Amino acid sequence: MSERGSFDAVSVTRAGGREVNEDYVDVLHAADASCWVIADGLGGHRGGAIASKLVVESALRSFQEQPQVAAEQVERHCEQAQEALLAAQRSDASLAQMRSTIVVLVANDREAVWGHVGDTRLYHLRGGRVVSRTRDHSVSQALVDGGQIDQRQQGVHEDRSWLLRSLGKDGEPACSTLAGSVALCRDDAFLLCTDGFWEVFDETAVEIDYAGSEDAAA
Repeated sequence: MSERGSFDAVSVTRAGGREVNEDYVDVLHAADASCWVIADGLGGHRGGAIASKLVVESALRSFQEQPQVAAEQVERHCEQAQEALLAAQRSDASLAQMRSTIVVLVANDREAVWGHVGDTRLYHLRGGRVVSRTRDHSVSQALVDGGQIDQRQQGVHEDRSWLLRSLGKDGEPACSTLAGSVALCRDDAFLLCTDGFWEVFDETAVEIDYAGSEDAAA
């Protein structure tokens, strides 16, 4: 568990039923801001675990150089992660197909901004309720947005793992970010998670567990 200023934060990552844990998460604290990054290396490609660790470390190095709470900086962190992944692919042909998702959250005591690529998510809770979340770059999210399936079906849909956007593809579009920062309230909370979590726990479950928890570790 790590605390910085008024932040109470904890990270948990497990392989679950898989042989290899392809998720990676880390945080970096600067003088007036903190940056949390989570990534999921795509399981269908060799080097998924390498990819997720690489993009998280690259994004945090970028934040260390520019630790501002600003959307353009979050975009830069994602771009740096993308460039690092492409460079690693070029240096080792056996890793040419590795891919990764990413979520970057940068915040201080007053405001927060975030961006993402793929289907790794960020949930923003206020007053004990989920007030917003990132929209997946995936086929199943497109089906939800088009009204073809219900949001509750997304976690079990047969196309839920088909991504429309990921890090590791040359020329892929930039990450989705906020137009500007979000002013924070004292009881605000954020949940960053990969599909191994949100496919099982819906927003109602998140809200119930949050309401019954005294701190981040709980």
